Amino acid sequence: MSIPADRGKIGEILGHISRYEHENGRPLISSVVVSRSMEQGDGFFKLAEELGFGNWKKLKNGKMFEYEMINKAHNFWSK
Repeated sequence: MSIPADRGKIGEILGHISRYEHENGRPLISSVVVSRSMEQGDGFFKLAEELGFGNWKKLKNGKMFEYEMINKAHNFWSK
C-alpha cells in the first residue's frame, strides 16, 4: 500500500505548527491528529524528540506521552 503524497505534506505542515506552538509555550496541537488505528504517527514522536521530550521510540511505546499531550491540547484549546 502506498502513502498518498499529500499525507507527507500534511505531516510537514503539522510539524511546523507544533514547533511554533511549542516555542510559544503551548501544547503540541498535532497530538490530536491520529491515523485510522487511532494512534499518532512516527513523525509526531520524532518531532517530540527534537523538541526535547525524550527518545521517540520510548515515547511511542510508553503511550502516556500521547495521552498527556492530547489532554493538554484539549484543555488549552477548549478554553
